Amino acid sequence: MGLGYKGFSDSGEISYIMKMPSGSIHDIRYLYTIIDAINQREGRVDLSDRMMDLFRRLINDYNSAKASSYALTFRPRDVNLEVVKDAVTEIVTLGIVSKEDNTIALTELGKNIASLIKSGEGVELRRLFAKLMLDTYSIFYPFLLQLSKLPDPYYAITPIITSGLFERFGGDSKRIVHYVIQTIEKHTGVSFEESLLAQAVDYAAIDQLKRTDKSSKLQSVTEKIVTTGLFQGIITNRRTFDFVRSRTTFLELTNYGSFDVEGLTCEVTYPISGTRPVSSFNQDKVDFDKGTLYINQPNYPEVASEFKALLTHAYKTEKDEFGYAQVASIRDVICRKLKISDSSFDSFLRKLHTEQPGVLSFSLRGAGERITEKRVPLVLEGPIREIYTLVMVNEK
Repeated sequence: MGLGYKGFSDSGEISYIMKMPSGSIHDIRYLYTIIDAINQREGRVDLSDRMMDLFRRLINDYNSAKASSYALTFRPRDVNLEVVKDAVTEIVTLGIVSKEDNTIALTELGKNIASLIKSGEGVELRRLFAKLMLDTYSIFYPFLLQLSKLPDPYYAITPIITSGLFERFGGDSKRIVHYVIQTIEKHTGVSFEESLLAQAVDYAAIDQLKRTDKSSKLQSVTEKIVTTGLFQGIITNRRTFDFVRSRTTFLELTNYGSFDVEGLTCEVTYPISGTRPVSSFNQDKVDFDKGTLYINQPNYPEVASEFKALLTHAYKTEKDEFGYAQVASIRDVICRKLKISDSSFDSFLRKLHTEQPGVLSFSLRGAGERITEKRVPLVLEGPIREIYTLVMVNEK
């Protein structure tokens, strides 16, 4: 982990800021799991092999429960002890626990967090962790600032090199890269040096590879060029970008989805927070060392009319020949339009279904439906927990 200018030593004293936590932990709920386990043991544990293995099993149990709960197509890999060690290091760094010899104990901050976890105060937990991330690690705030400077509605475009793109340009890597970069330049205003791109393709010897290897290598080269250009050295590789985006998306500071940009399949990452209100809707606030962050958090009554109109429009665009549209695709469209989190969209859709039950019909597509952690089904809680991947808007 890179070092910066302020943070916490093992004794809990402020000494420096770390650039970022370990990239092995995208899901902050790994930290919740360990904090809760410590709290259940009177707030103090020895870091014995047995305890570390318990943390590992609890995290794996959490991942298994999440995969089952949403019927994920791909289950997360079992975590190993290195991931657990990274998680423990992070909660020490954040001041959630203090460490003495081989023992860790919840601090007052840790006890407060443990109480919020126990009572299920998800929103308050996210806001508290947003402050901790911004104050402790130097990478998150510059990332958010640079993202907000990129033009609406495309912001940060991450291209996906598809087989269709190869066919379109006859497998010519340089033509593909040229088209990708031109498209991104057009929508973000960021300029890329064409000669450097050609050199990168030549250096990687992409055209000498087999078709499948060529695609993945071209994806890697293009991602590095694009990420470095868009984030001006703040982030220089896809691995770091994925990590920072995962953290900020969970904390509802950013969001992203899959979109078609002039025939180019892309992930578009956009801010749903800023140093000023990002919409006329209700804004939550996080005060941190460098200032205040406003998080777009509309209440359903203030957004209901616009939400329903956007839902109807998105449905007409996305529906298939059977009259259904993928919940995940509509979620991507509306979250980007309203600059809201996925959880806000799901909450609004449930409220619309409750208030006007005849407007929406739901279904679950068969085994061929691809369900990922970013494209989860809609969950309706009731006497029986139901999950749906498809929605139909019944227009009157």
